[in-house]
Amino acid sequence: MDQAIHELVLSGRVCVVAQKPLVVDPLSVSIQPCGKKRLILDSNLKDIRIAALCSLAFAGFFRYIELCNIAPNHIEFHSQYIKIFVPRSKTDVYREGNYVYISAWGSQYCPVGVLRKYMNLAGIHDNNDYGLHSLRSGGITSVVSDSCNSVSERLLKVHGRWKTDAAKDMYVEESLDNRLQVTKFLRALIQVAVVFVSVLFIAS
Repeated sequence: MDQAIHELVLSGRVCVVAQKPLVVDPLSVSIQPCGKKRLILDSNLKDIRIAALCSLAFAGFFRYIELCNIAPNHIEFHSQYIKIFVPRSKTDVYREGNYVYISAWGSQYCPVGVLRKYMNLAGIHDNNDYGLHSLRSGGITSVVSDSCNSVSERLLKVHGRWKTDAAKDMYVEESLDNRLQVTKFLRALIQVAVVFVSVLFIAS
């Protein structure tokens, strides 16, 4: 009897592990939402909040859990971009956090502008004085930048006592121009993504 139960439990575990991960289709510029479009950016606070979440998720490649953990003091506004601190993520095994940079381009569906509009209407104030930079991060960033990457990855890990490249890379702050390149290529798709996902939220 015990052997039979053991086999059933084992087979159940195999079935769970063998399940394929859920794969969803990506949004593209060719996708258009069904039904009448709504200009949600001129609507109520709830709809503007949905637009802000959708545009940030799209531009920042955020997972749902990452988006939910972002607090006002994690957001730093600048004239041409925003810098968002992500305290926890799926791949952040050491819980050290990371930064996401999103460029601003001034259109109606610009993630930076939509987020700023929502925070102003909701009375939420960002706090730039939260001291998340550390001497450890500043040290390795200076070495990588000033040495033009001439110091080997192995030596950097030895000096900083990091076990993996992933743990080390979390402390290296990429140049601002490089970080903003990703979202600059998303300008044409932001409007489609925000309208499409917002319609799904409103319809549900």
